[in-house]
Amino acid sequence: MEENPGRIPDFHPGIVMVSSERSHLTHKQIQEILDAAKVTMAGWEHSELRNSIVYVTFEYLRLGHLVNGEFVLDYSLNTRETGQPAQMLAHLTANAARA
Repeated sequence: MEENPGRIPDFHPGIVMVSSERSHLTHKQIQEILDAAKVTMAGWEHSELRNSIVYVTFEYLRLGHLVNGEFVLDYSLNTRETGQPAQMLAHLTANAARA
C-alpha cells in the first residue's frame, strides 16, 4: 500500500496488514503479532473495519483511513503500552460511517 496508495479506493471493506522488519514472517509469527495486538487493544478485531486500514507489527498498531488515496493516521500505539480501546473503536466507527 505504501508504494501504491492511489490504487486502493477511499471506500473499501477494511484492510489489516501484519508486518515486520524481517523479510519473511511465518504463520506463527503473524499469529503472535495479532495476539499481542488483541491484548494491547482489546476489541478491535471484532469491530467494523470498513474504510479503515490497520497496520500491526511487533512494535506498533496504527489505524487510519484514506482521503483521495492518501493515508490519514487516526490512531497510533506502541504495543508495549496499554491502549485506549474506546478511542480506537471510535475511529473505527467513524471510518465505517464514511460514505
